[in-house]
Amino acid sequence: MSERATVEPLDRLMRQARRAKEFYAPTIDPAASARARIEAGDFVRDHHAELRADAAGRIVDPSTPGLADEPLPVWTYWEGPERDAPPLVRACLAQLRRVHPDARILDAAAARELVPLPRLVEGRLADRPAHRSDLIRVSLLERHGGIWVDATAYVPAPVTDPVAEKLRAGALYLRWGGQQISNWFIAARRGNPLIALQRAALTAWWTERDELPDYFLYHRLHEALVAEDDDARRVAKRMPRLSTIPSHLLQLAMLRPYDAELVRLILGAAMVQKLSYKYDTDAVPPESILARLLSHGLHDAAGDAAKV
Repeated sequence: MSERATVEPLDRLMRQARRAKEFYAPTIDPAASARARIEAGDFVRDHHAELRADAAGRIVDPSTPGLADEPLPVWTYWEGPERDAPPLVRACLAQLRRVHPDARILDAAAARELVPLPRLVEGRLADRPAHRSDLIRVSLLERHGGIWVDATAYVPAPVTDPVAEKLRAGALYLRWGGQQISNWFIAARRGNPLIALQRAALTAWWTERDELPDYFLYHRLHEALVAEDDDARRVAKRMPRLSTIPSHLLQLAMLRPYDAELVRLILGAAMVQKLSYKYDTDAVPPESILARLLSHGLHDAAGDAAKV
């Protein structure tokens, strides 16, 4: 297949990804989202002094000698035993080990040892694995620094060097636009103020409350912190604007017929690709990109993508 013939479907995928908000808009209640933002904003304003006090002891001066040269450990998390995880998760973790043999792949017990949560918070999050994971990731990054990658993310090549080059603010999120972040891929130096405040805000929320304003509590609190806190806003403004859109191309294409050149271009479009294990296993075409990922992996194309 010619380069032009392959790039055209890639361009179509990019246009489709840019329309993601239109695709998902019918599933989101605008009024409920607005109420959630207001509730999170009120919470941060009412607790701002408390959050600052909690984070203060964890914040590391960014000018600390050697901080910018510290290694960036790669973290990921799956609540239960990896052997029982969905096939896509196991494939993503296998690829992560391939490119980062020293990646820390944690389960609930390992995470509890590294970053124990307050007992009340632990209890309230016992049946909320996604929101427990939110608190675990910022607690790890606050204490140790590094790169967080969701267990449903496919990492084509090592990410530590390209991420380190983009950490001038000490923290990094991919964004949909404005302050609309994605939190499935995060990087930070230890003790970053934005990350420390995020951990403090999540801890305070779950200490005081046992309900969600909506599913996107992490994102609502992030927006509120950037609006309310000078240090959080300073870090957010200095972060490079990296779009999350190219990181969704593989998910959009995964049921298409496997085409090594198309996969190579997709994997070369972003440092990491976000996938989902929530698909109908009986509807996976046997010659599809997803079938290839689950049976053999995409590391041959990933290796070529790293050279793009």
